[in-house]
Amino acid sequence: MSFVIRIFLCLLFANEGVISVQKANYGCTDSHVCASNPQKVASVTCTEATTTSVLSQSCNGRSMCEVTVSPALFSDPCQGTSKYLNSSYVCLPAKTSITCQHSSDILDCGTDVIKVLHTNYGRRDTTTCSVGRPPKEVMDDNCFLSVTAAISDRCNGKSKCSVTPDDFSTDPCYGTFKYLEVSYGCLASSKILTNTNCALANVVDIVSKGCNDRTSCDLAFAFTDPCFGTYKYLEVSYGCIETCQSSLDCSTALTNASVDGRQGIGCHHSTTGVTSTFSSSSRNSFLSFFCLAFQLGFSSLHTVVMQL
Repeated sequence: MSFVIRIFLCLLFANEGVISVQKANYGCTDSHVCASNPQKVASVTCTEATTTSVLSQSCNGRSMCEVTVSPALFSDPCQGTSKYLNSSYVCLPAKTSITCQHSSDILDCGTDVIKVLHTNYGRRDTTTCSVGRPPKEVMDDNCFLSVTAAISDRCNGKSKCSVTPDDFSTDPCYGTFKYLEVSYGCLASSKILTNTNCALANVVDIVSKGCNDRTSCDLAFAFTDPCFGTYKYLEVSYGCIETCQSSLDCSTALTNASVDGRQGIGCHHSTTGVTSTFSSSSRNSFLSFFCLAFQLGFSSLHTVVMQL
């Protein structure tokens, strides 16, 4: 079974406005919404993990968007339960540039400066850039490649900027005639740095989830905009810590070790030769705690700041 959902038209000043999906779910999380057939409300914790990313690919940067909810778009997160698509989005003031393959376009903000909001290199419909093309080259309307980082690096902060799809060697859908979509805002150059009270609340969780326990990390994360109209940057303070496996020999407990008069477990640090003891009711939980405490004690702090 499938049904069509229309995300309403974004009309802002001068008829310029584009969709930015903030959050979405296909499933059932409210028994009242699903109550049209109470016998089919088997779960109210039914979520489809890819809903936000799928809707964002289809709708971000457009002034109007329709999606057909079907098994081809979303997997069934809870069979037997009546489901619905719930989404929240904002309308951003923006211009949109569409450039067919083998051509170029100019992003132009006059006396203001460019802030790239969304991009896609591929094809999201069968009509754009289709004139004179064989039908087989425009049939795939599910072709996505975000090039926001590359276009932002090139154009953000400039009043004019040239873009062309031919700059990108990665082909998201071989055999399809593609085009480049760029949605961008024009910000007053005298105002883009005036807001110094701008912070995204969950940025630590996002970066930690993507980077913790790795030896290196690419900071190309997708963040919501905490202060539209302000030129922002990402600042990350991080520590480099020794891994427990390479720096500690915690395989043998010292039978007579004690801490504050209580019996405990001792570990030997293979590099420094230092033996340390802690008390713990559980040997495994102790080893985890000791390794963490050791690592944090020998960490070095670094800070990286990158332009968004």
